[in-house]
Amino acid sequence: MRFMITFRHFLDSGWDQLDEAERQRVMQRHEEFTTALREEQSTELVFLAPPEEAKTVRGRRGGEQEVIDGPYSNAGEYVGGYYIVEVDSMDEAVEWGRRGRYMIGHNEIRQIIDP
Repeated sequence: MRFMITFRHFLDSGWDQLDEAERQRVMQRHEEFTTALREEQSTELVFLAPPEEAKTVRGRRGGEQEVIDGPYSNAGEYVGGYYIVEVDSMDEAVEWGRRGRYMIGHNEIRQIIDP
């Protein structure tokens, strides 16, 4: 089964507030995770530009559309990227989600449904 794991960060995640030792710890965990992902999965890790560089297209009734700057949600969080894993169960996918969560925020794990 294939799963998409999105990693979401809070806009005020506090990266700027971390001291150098904590930043190094986060970066080391990131490097360890990306190495494991590339060695154990045939997938790519996709990082997205920050939300202030995004555009959102809103569909409206009557077929009208509106294009706005930034993400649609004002929830104070944004999708930072995603990766795809191929594993035997949701539990294994959740374990990949746990391995990839090394900053404040959360990872969402969803099974990919093939048409």
